[in-house]
Amino acid sequence: ATSGAIITAGGLGVSKDAHIYGTLNATGNTSLTNVTTSGTASVGSTLGVTGATTLAGVTASGIISVTNDTNSTNILTGAIKTAGGLGVEQDVNIGGTMDVGGLTTLNTVDITSTTDSTSTTVGSIKTAGGMAIQKAVNIGGALTVTGATTLSTVSTSSNATIGGILAVTGTTTLNDNVSVAAGKTLTVGNGATALGGTLGV
Repeated sequence: ATSGAIITAGGLGVSKDAHIYGTLNATGNTSLTNVTTSGTASVGSTLGVTGATTLAGVTASGIISVTNDTNSTNILTGAIKTAGGLGVEQDVNIGGTMDVGGLTTLNTVDITSTTDSTSTTVGSIKTAGGMAIQKAVNIGGALTVTGATTLSTVSTSSNATIGGILAVTGTTTLNDNVSVAAGKTLTVGNGATALGGTLGV
């Protein structure tokens, strides 16, 4: 600096407080132990902080880039951690696994995986628990159920094959021919049997 009421070609050492009511310009490196500002602070270049930083609020008009690559294994680990929620107005891309411990509400879910299901542990959607669906379900492939199945109404436009016993406790109406393979037996219980057509034996 070559202008001002005090000009020195060397350094300036101040043991006590210094009050500056104008602008402080520093062209070299500046080391500050504690910084407190009641107004706005502008940094024209890079701000490097080697220690922990506590900010009451952060507003960024540009891109925020975090170079730390710590992976997240729970809610307390990761390159970015927050004690509160996270609000995002646009898309989110996650390159690893997303683990959600709470209730999740999704308007639409589009799964691009085409992995077919051959068992209860294979498929593009897997759950260790049950599945509750309030509306219609359309299945383009085979439906395999290993447990007991309760159906209020069954309607099929094609053949239905049952590998085990079909037990019906209510009234059964058959509107077409009934065929019993050779060597097999059709057993009717103690109730009345009504035939609307011809019984050929």
